[in-house]
Amino acid sequence: NGGYSLCHFALAAGLFVISKFIFTKKSSLCPAVSNLAKCSFGIYLVHVAVIKAISKFIMIDASPIVSSAYIFALALPISWALSYLIGKVKYLNKTVL
Repeated sequence: NGGYSLCHFALAAGLFVISKFIFTKKSSLCPAVSNLAKCSFGIYLVHVAVIKAISKFIMIDASPIVSSAYIFALALPISWALSYLIGKVKYLNKTVL
């Protein structure tokens, strides 16, 4: 199962719902943090595919720490943008966001 189980997904979903509830309220938080909280579950859903695509098309010949940092720096904004765009689709926005 690749290290994933139903418990992991249920726990992650609960954490994302809590973060969405806490951080999407209008508060003194910056809009980027509110948007990140709103898109967090969608980011979680697409990040594995994004990481696999990055790993397939971009070969990084560096230490594991450097390559992990590089993949993170690419995967987060790409996953965030995909989650935001999926949220703009009329029928998918209730599912992902």
